[in-house]
Amino acid sequence: MDFVVLDTEGKPELSELAIVDSHGRVIYEGLSRDHPNNSSHLPNLKSLKILLEEFSNIVQGKKIVCHYAEHDIEVLKSSFRKAGLKFPNLEFDCTCIRAKNSWLGLESYSLEYLSKYFNLRVNNRYFIRDMAHSARYDAEFTYYLYRKLMIDQLKDQPNPFSGSRVDTPFQNHPDYFDTYHQQFVTLESILKDIKLDPNHQSKGAVVIGEPGSGKTHLMMRLAQARLSSNRLLFIRQPNHPSSVLYHIYSRILESLVERVGSFTQLDYLIINSFHKIVANLSNLTQKDQDIIKALKDDNINALGGEGTYTKLVYWQQIQKRINEWWVKNYSAGGFAPSILKGIVNYCSYTKPELKDLATRWLAGQALSDEEVEKVGLPNWREELSLEAFSLEAISVLGKLSTLDEPLIIIFDQLEGLGLPHNKEILENFGETIKEIFTHVPNSLIILNMFPERWEDFKTKFNNSITDRLSQYQIHLQRPQEE
Repeated sequence: MDFVVLDTEGKPELSELAIVDSHGRVIYEGLSRDHPNNSSHLPNLKSLKILLEEFSNIVQGKKIVCHYAEHDIEVLKSSFRKAGLKFPNLEFDCTCIRAKNSWLGLESYSLEYLSKYFNLRVNNRYFIRDMAHSARYDAEFTYYLYRKLMIDQLKDQPNPFSGSRVDTPFQNHPDYFDTYHQQFVTLESILKDIKLDPNHQSKGAVVIGEPGSGKTHLMMRLAQARLSSNRLLFIRQPNHPSSVLYHIYSRILESLVERVGSFTQLDYLIINSFHKIVANLSNLTQKDQDIIKALKDDNINALGGEGTYTKLVYWQQIQKRINEWWVKNYSAGGFAPSILKGIVNYCSYTKPELKDLATRWLAGQALSDEEVEKVGLPNWREELSLEAFSLEAISVLGKLSTLDEPLIIIFDQLEGLGLPHNKEILENFGETIKEIFTHVPNSLIILNMFPERWEDFKTKFNNSITDRLSQYQIHLQRPQEE
């Protein structure tokens, strides 16, 4: 929150006030013409009413910092009453109280003592008692005292600008929300636009910044803000030209099995999708109602223990409802119905061993006869085209997400694609992104890029790719060292 530092003189009503902004600049000084101690030859004389109206306009929406704030509040309230004005709703902070809480056992907490104790100077001069009780003078020293308090407080907090590198959005590093706040708001607004679009058309955004400017850090902030509602998928650079789609889908699966509280992202995708499907049904069965109650409480375990008949029946009902919705809205052909069954089976398991087998199956891997029997899924044929399978699987996830919230698909660490020996991978990557935009709805597709690499990519991709990717260009300027 923005703040100003204030000092008032006078009692019971105001004779003088001064305001210092958050950069230490005196932005206002005024004296009350109505106060008996102020002679007519003094500068900045104003009526008490005008003085208070100008004060109110300056401090609106800001925190007001004072030393002995109780005194300043009392003077201001008395002055507003005398001027016939309503006292505004203001937020105050007191450096005297903060100092007593932060620095125990000092002899005094006066401005004079604290400024000398902590070597605080204004215009290279220590606090001089004879100059005290000038509003400007006291406000300037209060500013430096407040800054000292804030710096000492920050020393006890994790440093968001330390050298710790954010490698994935699922990590948890210190953050400072004022940095790139507008860029973060832009990403959130794009998600809102996608959700409100009746066609759920996917949109693209390129986040452009120099190395170390905080692109992945911003993605971490997005994850922390949105993982409770959206599914966030994180993909690093592909490394083989003939398996770009499969690489992307494999990394998506890795993201989907990341835990968010009690469940994985994939669990939440199915839970929320089932809620939406049955909400539009008029013929709910008792099983539907039992499932809704269990899922409403985020208590999947209420659907029965591992291996029980009760659990089998409930999860068969979930699979039935999701399959009915799919066939009604899309098609019974292709890999999609099997993929949906695999996703539901994954969510029904509590044993890590079974979840792992279901994940490998969802990745298109052939399992042994014993393994497929455990998970109750048909084995994939050896001639399975992993690229075609991967595109359909990602498309299924996008279409399922229309019952949930938009997917956030983040591509990061792509710089190596610009190297000469990766030319074919880059070309295939561009075509793959185009396919994802075409076949995968309800998604915000983000590319994190160095500025020069993005310029290079634009020369190698055709306009149909770059236009979709760069519907939004979000630039990060590395914060100054200060």
